[in-house]
Amino acid sequence: MRADRTPLAAAGLFALAALLLAWPMRHGAPYLDDYVFLMFGRHLDAPWPLLLHDSVGTFFFRPVVMALWWVSTRVLGTDGGPHYALNMAVHAANGAALAWLLARL
Repeated sequence: MRADRTPLAAAGLFALAALLLAWPMRHGAPYLDDYVFLMFGRHLDAPWPLLLHDSVGTFFFRPVVMALWWVSTRVLGTDGGPHYALNMAVHAANGAALAWLLARL
């Protein structure tokens, strides 16, 4: 018995569409508050202050996101394109996790 390949084909089509839409962002640059997040990644020795309290002073506290920015700045540098690609991968993973959860419900 062969498995239904429709979900795999749909995921492939969505991935292709995302790549086509993201192609212009390969030369992307940081935008607005991205500069603040990149600054924390470059100037803090460890991500712990970002996880323990609101280092930005905004109306919302995002410790996991700020820690991810710290790690990604250390790994990817400060060019915008790789960060946008990472952000799209995180969004795709969230979408896949949500689809998995909804299928189980």
